[in-house]
Amino acid sequence: MESIKFGSISDDDIRKWYTEINMYNQRHEVESELDNASNNMRREIVEIANYLMNVASSNEPQITADLEDIIETCISCGIDYKQGGTIFTRSSEDIKGIAEICEREGIKYKDGGTVFERTAKEIDAISDYYDSKGINYSRGGTVFVKNLAAIKSVVETCEELGIDCTKGGTIFLRWPDELREIASVCEEYGIEYKSGGAAFGKKPGDLRETAKACVECGVEPVGLILSTKGEDIRENARFIKENYGDEYLERMILAQNPARLKTVLPYLEECGCLESLLVGSCGILTLTQQEIEERMEVVKRSGDSILVDGKFHPIFGQSRKKYEENYSKTIKAVRDDMKAKQKKKDA
Repeated sequence: MESIKFGSISDDDIRKWYTEINMYNQRHEVESELDNASNNMRREIVEIANYLMNVASSNEPQITADLEDIIETCISCGIDYKQGGTIFTRSSEDIKGIAEICEREGIKYKDGGTVFERTAKEIDAISDYYDSKGINYSRGGTVFVKNLAAIKSVVETCEELGIDCTKGGTIFLRWPDELREIASVCEEYGIEYKSGGAAFGKKPGDLRETAKACVECGVEPVGLILSTKGEDIRENARFIKENYGDEYLERMILAQNPARLKTVLPYLEECGCLESLLVGSCGILTLTQQEIEERMEVVKRSGDSILVDGKFHPIFGQSRKKYEENYSKTIKAVRDDMKAKQKKKDA
């Protein structure tokens, strides 16, 4: 057939990638672990799929029959395909089979995700194994990243080390040797790890760097800060010491994105409410300055105060979704006014 251009990518290129992907999947069927090369291949596959979707959304090109079948199947099954990802490594029939078994087993799949890295047959076998071990897999995600043989090796290692893996989570991103190293780091730095959790979100070397940075800054390596890079913790500590004093070297403050922190802390100081961070009101630090400004205006229009008993109004700790749900009308009015002011300013 005539080669159809998909943006700057030809149909021949796409078919070549499909061949490589299928060869990779067949090889992976008999492997118990992924080596670095395979991990890189998987990342390339995801990048290709995401690129294809970006081209499709921006240029609205004519697409291949294979991609059209996949997209139609996703639509009929209620699956979000617009984020790209591993769903494009599967055929239309594969996707239907995966959707059917996910429906039967109560597995979350409509947002795409790692469940599509497995075949329907694999998902069936993995689900049976998880049921036998009492492991929660209904949310999908990391529990389907590995094949069954690799999953068994992870679970067996967790049992050996006394780690609870029944809640799923990032622990299934790790390999047996990594689990042992992480357990060793945790023992060294007094980090709780036997209940699973944040300690397994990093590779052993990265976890050690984070723990070392915590010790250097005098904070306990626990909770959210375990997800922060050691270099980011140190950068935040230097900025805080130079500008605000050691009393602000709090764990929840040090755990934030450095670029955002360097913008938000001066703004809160300007607003005269920086000290509220010291009384357990650090949720505001997950917001950008623009988001904080908007929420402050929403609070004012609602007739409330920014600070309540010295703490930030609960609105600053709400997720973006909850915030939009709770204050939709006021938010719209604030944003309309802000747009009008900007338009007047630009005129």
